This record gives sequence, structure tokens and C-alpha cells, in this order.
Amino acid sequence: MLQCNLAYMISPEMFERFVLPDLHACCAKLDESMYHLDGTRQLAHLDSLLAMEDLDGIPWIQGEGNPPPASKAWHEVQGRVLKAGKRIQTYGSPEEILDLLRAVGGKGGASRRRGDHDAAGG
Repeated sequence: MLQCNLAYMISPEMFERFVLPDLHACCAKLDESMYHLDGTRQLAHLDSLLAMEDLDGIPWIQGEGNPPPASKAWHEVQGRVLKAGKRIQTYGSPEEILDLLRAVGGKGGASRRRGDHDAAGG
């Protein structure tokens, strides 16, 4: 799991200059890579993260005072992650998870390693 807690305080330009090179270096050494996207102010970096071919997934944590991560409020975020070919990691009530799957799809399933040929990990 990769993260940069400072990222919520910096611009997308600074993120690309100072954080992305390290994330790419870390991803190159890992079989599985996930970036812990923590809080709404980190959404400014979502496009940069989704463009990373070597990043496998993004767990979304909404931050204090916001609706739970699997709620309808975040379906657009979760859908963007899936459309970019990344996995999502989230939590919520069974109803929220079913609503999320209906709204954004997903192949479901467990983790996979690069090079595996299964369909898991939407």
C-alpha cells in the first residue's frame, strides 16, 4: 500500500513533480500496488494516479464528515477508477456495496498479481 499524506496539501503540479516519481519507483518493485487515496482533497490527484500504468488499484477513504466510501456520493469516483482499469477497495453496508456494483459494475473478486490471467480484480 502506497500513500502520501502530504498530498492533500499540495497542488496537482507539485504532486506530479515530487510524488509521482517516487510512486513509479515503488510500483516498479511491487507485484501489487495500491495507492491509499485518503480524503476529498486528494481527489485533485486522481487523474494523475489513474494515468499510472504501473498502479494496480486505489482504495478510496472519504475523510471525516463525509458519506461512507461505498455510498452513492462516491459512485462517480469509484467508476472512474474502474474505467481506468484499476481495482477499487471499499467498504460499506451490504446494500451500499450492491448499489455500488449496480452503478459502476466491476468484476469483483480477490487480489491478483501482475501476469495472472484470471478475470478477478475489476
